[in-house]
Amino acid sequence: MEQVLTIAGDIPGNDPFPAGHISAAAESAARILVVEDEFLVAMMLENDLNDAGFKVVGLANSAEKAVAMAKTEQPDLIIMDI
Repeated sequence: MEQVLTIAGDIPGNDPFPAGHISAAAESAARILVVEDEFLVAMMLENDLNDAGFKVVGLANSAEKAVAMAKTEQPDLIIMDI
């Protein structure tokens, strides 16, 4: 029977998060601002990011709106395609 190792944590004795250790990312989801001028693409990104466990703090369709939202929402990451 063939065994496939998918991540480093699958290797016995190689636990990237030992017992009692909780990473900062695991404690709170990254806050993301999506900047996209195509409405359907923006909605798809928001849905995919939410499904992946991230928190989308806003959608902006222009650079000007993105700057204003970034000042108020203070996201951890901005995904921008304009």
